[in-house]
Amino acid sequence: MNGGRSIALTTVAAVAALGVVVSWLMKWDMPLPPFVANAGPAGWSGHTLTAEFVPLAGILIALFTLRWWAWTLLAGVVVSLPMAVFALVPSLSVHVSVEIAAHAGPAMVLIAVLGAAQALFRQGARAAGILVAGLAVGVQVFAAALIGSPWLGSFESKTSWQLAFTVVGLGGAVLAVLTVRLRSDWTPPERMRPRLAVAAVGAVLLPMAAYSVDNTLIADLLGVSPGSLARHPDVLPAIVGLGILVGAVLLAALAGARVFFGVAVMGLVQLSANAPLMLALYAAAFDPVSRWIAAALGVAAGCVAAVSRRRTPIAAGLGVLAGLVLLITAFATGGTPEKLIDQRLSVVGSVLLALLAATITLMVAAVAPVPAERDALAVAAGPLTSVLVLGGSGVLVVTAPYDPANHGYLDPAHHLGVSAGLLLVAAVLIAGAAGVRFLRTRPQPVLG
Repeated sequence: MNGGRSIALTTVAAVAALGVVVSWLMKWDMPLPPFVANAGPAGWSGHTLTAEFVPLAGILIALFTLRWWAWTLLAGVVVSLPMAVFALVPSLSVHVSVEIAAHAGPAMVLIAVLGAAQALFRQGARAAGILVAGLAVGVQVFAAALIGSPWLGSFESKTSWQLAFTVVGLGGAVLAVLTVRLRSDWTPPERMRPRLAVAAVGAVLLPMAAYSVDNTLIADLLGVSPGSLARHPDVLPAIVGLGILVGAVLLAALAGARVFFGVAVMGLVQLSANAPLMLALYAAAFDPVSRWIAAALGVAAGCVAAVSRRRTPIAAGLGVLAGLVLLITAFATGGTPEKLIDQRLSVVGSVLLALLAATITLMVAAVAPVPAERDALAVAAGPLTSVLVLGGSGVLVVTAPYDPANHGYLDPAHHLGVSAGLLLVAAVLIAGAAGVRFLRTRPQPVLG
């Protein structure tokens, strides 16, 4: 009885703590930003290296203290609180060091929640672990649905939503700490394997290498003039993104085959999601209630499917379905999907949003057990996937060639074919892994 109670309370605490992640993501204008990778010194170039390293140090501490994930969860919430207070009372001044440190808070919370999911897996509560892992990405889609379109401006109740989710997150962290004694007999995690530790540290530090790259450096390396690069602004992010992507792939491979598979699928799913999510959110921009309900229902449907025994075939099938829907959308609009936005087709946008929310949640949850088997869920779904998405986002810029006469924020939505292709590849990987697992576990015929 006590074991079931501890599992239930841990699950509730972890899910509630994700409120801090939702509150933080309401500040972004990108549906699924790689905010673990972006917690580093991007945008802090005017400060000292010591100050810039503070958020990265917080993430590393969270990764290497997963044995005490409940306390790490509380620490992450506390670190992020000053910015929540500042959002509530803008007249209050926040020291720049506090603002820099606050960037580590949500990332620490996410890693600690993934640590809770890993602990549930170790305890044998696979359904609860899968549920928490799926919601870790599902709530990010819901946060994007709350915001909708940044170009419409902040909706009036944004601050109230942020405060409410922060309070829920704080309550989850407190509940996690209060129930520590109930988990005293849980199986402790193994010491992080050296290769996994190197991959984790490398994934956290890798984005720092990109911040020193500029047009002048690339021009010197390529032997071209800085002016020519300046006339093609997509070249620099593509080159930097390619470098980060290669590094992320190598680090994931270093962590082991199971971790590499999990990171590959999670990264592909999240990379494929930004353009269609942007299209769906903007199409339903003027119907916020339908948008929120659609996202919530999609995430809920993904969670229900994730805890079923048929999660793998459903995930693969849903990935194929979503990919085909994106291709049909591009074809039906004559290659200009932004027509959904121009004509304010909120019903179509809401349906697409629900489908994407369910697909993303389910596909990530379906592969979560793979790295969890190696005690690597937090590293795989946290910094490794985040840095892969960061690098991949830069590379995907080249799929939308720069056109000065027709250039805007919605450029990614013009190329749904790429998103559909990535989703289909992720679905094939899930189905292929399931097929290999079936062949390995099938009883071998006895030769007479």
